[in-house]
Amino acid sequence: MGLIAGSLIAKLLEHPQSIRFFHVQDGVVLSGEFPYKDEHRMGRLLILQQEPQPSEQKRLRKSITSSLSTSVNESTPTAEETVSNKVTEESKQDKNDGNFLLWVPYTYLAVNFPHLLPPTFSHLIDSTTNKADEKTWKYITCAAIKNISRVQRRTNSFGMPIIILTFLDGTSMHPLIFRHGGITKFLEALKKITPMRQSPFPDDFVVYGDYDAIVAETAAAAAAESSHSTREELNESSHSPTPQCSDSHNNNNNNNNNNNNKRSSFFEDVSREELQRVLYGTGEVFNGARLRDSLNLTFNRVRLMLRGFPDQKHNNTSSNSTPSSQFLKPSNHNNDSEINNDHDHENPLMDEGFDLVDELIPIEKQVPRLPEPQNGSMASPLTAAEWESCFNGEDRQIDIHRLEEAKLIVYMGGVEPDIRFQVWCFMLNVYPDVQNSTESKRQEIRERYAHMYEKLTLQWTNIFPEQESHFSAFREIRSSIEKDVVRTDRFHSAYAESESDKLRMLRHVLMAYALFNFDLGYCQGMSDVLSPIILLAETEVEAFMCFRCFIEEHCGNNFRHDVRVGMEVQFRALRTLIRFFVPRLFTHLVNQHADDMGFCFRWLLMLFKREFPIDDAMLLWDVVISCPYTPHFELFIAAALLKAITPQILEQHLTYDELLKFANSTAGNLNVRHLILLAQEFYDHVASHVIALDSPGTTIESYRPTLDDILKVLEGSCK
Repeated sequence: MGLIAGSLIAKLLEHPQSIRFFHVQDGVVLSGEFPYKDEHRMGRLLILQQEPQPSEQKRLRKSITSSLSTSVNESTPTAEETVSNKVTEESKQDKNDGNFLLWVPYTYLAVNFPHLLPPTFSHLIDSTTNKADEKTWKYITCAAIKNISRVQRRTNSFGMPIIILTFLDGTSMHPLIFRHGGITKFLEALKKITPMRQSPFPDDFVVYGDYDAIVAETAAAAAAESSHSTREELNESSHSPTPQCSDSHNNNNNNNNNNNNKRSSFFEDVSREELQRVLYGTGEVFNGARLRDSLNLTFNRVRLMLRGFPDQKHNNTSSNSTPSSQFLKPSNHNNDSEINNDHDHENPLMDEGFDLVDELIPIEKQVPRLPEPQNGSMASPLTAAEWESCFNGEDRQIDIHRLEEAKLIVYMGGVEPDIRFQVWCFMLNVYPDVQNSTESKRQEIRERYAHMYEKLTLQWTNIFPEQESHFSAFREIRSSIEKDVVRTDRFHSAYAESESDKLRMLRHVLMAYALFNFDLGYCQGMSDVLSPIILLAETEVEAFMCFRCFIEEHCGNNFRHDVRVGMEVQFRALRTLIRFFVPRLFTHLVNQHADDMGFCFRWLLMLFKREFPIDDAMLLWDVVISCPYTPHFELFIAAALLKAITPQILEQHLTYDELLKFANSTAGNLNVRHLILLAQEFYDHVASHVIALDSPGTTIESYRPTLDDILKVLEGSCK
């Protein structure tokens, strides 16, 4: 690096006719505490080859011709294949002798090679002087590709994707920060000209290093870290029970439809078919490529277990193919070109058993991943004994102070399943006038609901066929309910049988509610919201009263015939949170015309019910409906999730439709406890910022702003 590297780069770039560019990546930052503000440490990352001399080309061609002639004379197919492969590897190794990786700051290019400067930085040509900027050129890098031992893909503390290069002598290069994405293309270009292999550990690639030694070292470090974490968890569990984390699932709901058309709004001309596609994932999702990838992932795990490596359940492992030995064609538009990933080859599992050849996994095929929350783990759930302490005397009148304490416990740790329905009824205000609530008053409310439900049931069951034939609105409601009921949570044992009691309850309660609120009727997604409530309730009446209050308290604007009016308020609020607290993502969304937040539609419509197994969804709802600070905590969950997956969104440079698919691919791929902790951390961060902005001297311990308070302060700060 520095002076010597600068001299090497000058020598290489002085004769452009003798070099061949494999990859050009702009917007790469080297070092710097605040890299996105340091223009002097931003530059171009180049992978290039210094063409061999003509005499060397002749020698290489002669060597190849001689080897091929020998293989033909032997007339043995196996020998011919062996010699051919050897020649390919030797020629590839020879060519690698002239391959270099360069990082050159734009200021250096402006002074010495202005013709290589991107147009957006042409202003540096006049403003940069050699003397003024020489001290910043000490970071110039020129490294021989054959000296690279390993490559690691990471995300730094600013949420930006970075690459760390380690050389054969054990030294490491300063992290390369890819401000505008492009890591996948860089790795693909490197893989084309080296024997780079992805290790069993995601985001870790071995180039010319000792593969077995590096993998063993990484495995040992991971085992030591896992052991340390386990000891900490055991120490914590000796004092208080630790909730069991939910498993991550390997269901990847992405499909590879390359539809890049931009829309001005998700709600523009939205149709029933589009809603079905968003809510129910209709379309050719389970295609052959996904099935092949799933099989490859399964075999990879078996192979890793046989070799003694840990199973990376929460990460995407590599699919498999024979790496190409062909070089990239020289091009002046490497940064804009797409690297094709051909997955139509034969599966090597068929003839190589478990001895697979790893293929580089493009980041576009990764599922959304959550970082580890800072708080570690959730608190213990609300117990039956703690809940019972909220009632006083024979009439079981509510103790308001203890009820507020119970809400905070639920917010921090959830509820034990046995008392969940009772707790939800209070959190959802099924029993109004909580301060004066006694058991006798609560019984009166239940009886009133039973009488109401009986009347509603009589109304919809007594509509005879001739009457229904002249009642189009009722026909449409009944038809929609029948269609959605048969596809709601059918994987759950309670709904598996077509004539199960719970499935019947689901249908009956939806019909009763449609008659109760005929202006609203039935909207897609209601069956998903009702499903967990049906599992908790013992009777249809209990399910009806809880469902009615759930809709009114948390989904009042979600289920309307005019989707745009119903969801617009929530999307505006989410947009404001992202604008102020995840600005890099917001800029990308604006550029992609996706800042209407419509790609989060399914998350907010059903309060993330589709993103998790039912038990996990119930835990998430525990937190949402009990949040003592705001009745719209789901918006902080959505914002925290977007912040967590921002590096992947920016790296893939997702378009509008791709954002929708990527958001929906969160289903089954998230740890609900991690997401809850991240959302609580995000709320605390937002609240602290808003308090400091609006009321300096006030602390978050003494005041917790609601969502409305937060939006008023943030929007007011822009005026």
